[in-house]
Amino acid sequence: MANSNYRLARGRHQVHHRLYDPWAQREAWRKDPFFSKRNVVKGLFPGLGLATVAFIAMLGYEKLTGSRL
Repeated sequence: MANSNYRLARGRHQVHHRLYDPWAQREAWRKDPFFSKRNVVKGLFPGLGLATVAFIAMLGYEKLTGSRL
């Protein structure tokens, strides 16, 4: 009988713990779209796209003119 009361009390505590999480606000930033994998990877190399376009344009210019810059 005492063991069943312990299980009941423990079960209520687990249900209450799922409903109220004191760390929920502190962990909420992890689910923000700003910190998604896509945005993080996109922000790792901010000038990579522009540098790639400039490099390809320079290679094209060298190929057309035959001279180096």
